[in-house]
Amino acid sequence: MLLKTESIKWVFLLSCMFSVILCIVFSITYKANLKKDDRSITISVWDESKSQESEKLLSYMENTLDAKILLGDQKQMENQLITFRAMVGVKIPEGFAQGELPQVIHFEDDKIAQMVSSLIDQYVWLQDDVTPKKVDVEARKENAVAKALKTTMGFLPQALMIMAICLSIFLVTEKQEGNLMRIYISPVSFLQYMLGRGGLSVLVSLIPAFALWGMVAFYLGYDDISVMQAFENMVLFTIFMMLTAFYLGLRCTTQNTIFLGIVGLTSVGSIIGGCFFSIDGTVKVLETIAKVLPHYWLMKVGQGQFLLIYIVIMIVLNFVTYEKLNKNGGKIG
Repeated sequence: MLLKTESIKWVFLLSCMFSVILCIVFSITYKANLKKDDRSITISVWDESKSQESEKLLSYMENTLDAKILLGDQKQMENQLITFRAMVGVKIPEGFAQGELPQVIHFEDDKIAQMVSSLIDQYVWLQDDVTPKKVDVEARKENAVAKALKTTMGFLPQALMIMAICLSIFLVTEKQEGNLMRIYISPVSFLQYMLGRGGLSVLVSLIPAFALWGMVAFYLGYDDISVMQAFENMVLFTIFMMLTAFYLGLRCTTQNTIFLGIVGLTSVGSIIGGCFFSIDGTVKVLETIAKVLPHYWLMKVGQGQFLLIYIVIMIVLNFVTYEKLNKNGGKIG
């Protein structure tokens, strides 16, 4: 009852190819996010002092505010403020080491200027008692991994779409050749049919999910709860896609119908479901529609249990279709 070796071979090759592609996408996106400087405060500094004391002040501002410091001369500082590349400017006078106070310069953002000014005052008057907060490198790493994982998971439906089309087309081809007729008219149960014809295909299609899980776990650790939850979502969504492929393979009679069905489901689901951009907080109607799609729950790490509903639906649809085919000698209706 197993599918032809040809179909398993193609699903396996596609699965391995997409595993490599998804891992490359994750790696590139992770490194880009890690290098990306997304700190919310940018301070332009004109340091006339160039002393150890001014370096300590700069380090204190950078770490305590998690700020990006742009060093330069007076002209550069003014240009950065005018072009809004910096929110505030700080002039550290030549006599800073001897007690001369820095000057905070700003054009627009009074609140940030006041915050920077208060921080400088705190540092100047309480130097011995002030300990700068260290930048949490691990937190930035985890944030970069989370963003890269979300981006990569958005491409998973596209990879599964190709494998699902391949699997469905092989089922329809076998149906057209009459190879499935013997099964429909034989006393083969639905469970035997699904395990015999779909078990290996589902296992092979899980390779990208395992590969991506291993990649993420390499950065965060295999016992990280978010890694396991993301892996759970990917596994459940993969099973859903393969069950969809089997349903269309049983239901449809032409390859074109299958192609349009799977491509349409995946394309619309990926766009509206939030695989490429977050749908939360947008138009209420669109958000409601998105929550009906399995793609939406794929992207919701920690809420993978909702994907079980779609898996159950596809199992029921497969069962009903198989029973009809069995009853009518391989014909729907």
